[in-house]
Amino acid sequence: MKKRLFDCDKWKDPWYRKLPPIFKLFWNYLLDNCECWGEWKPDSELTSFLLGTEIDLQEALKNFNTSDKQRVQVFPNGNWFLLDFNYFQYGELSESCNAHKP
Repeated sequence: MKKRLFDCDKWKDPWYRKLPPIFKLFWNYLLDNCECWGEWKPDSELTSFLLGTEIDLQEALKNFNTSDKQRVQVFPNGNWFLLDFNYFQYGELSESCNAHKP
């Protein structure tokens, strides 16, 4: 089972507060369903089914990546990488820490 930490302060972040409700829900979904290193393989059919509404991935990226901060990087293979995920989950990564090596 994956252990997840939750950022209770996200509700104080103006970016998060201003997100349309569906993208707040989708952002939380991403945080809960990405791999332990922050990568998510897009599956709009499954995501839309689970969230109960159609998700426009390009529109989501526009909402997540703003002029002040990029939050998601799209890899050449189409997978998404949540840029701050590792730092938030694990802190400063270090090769000397066995838990960080994978």
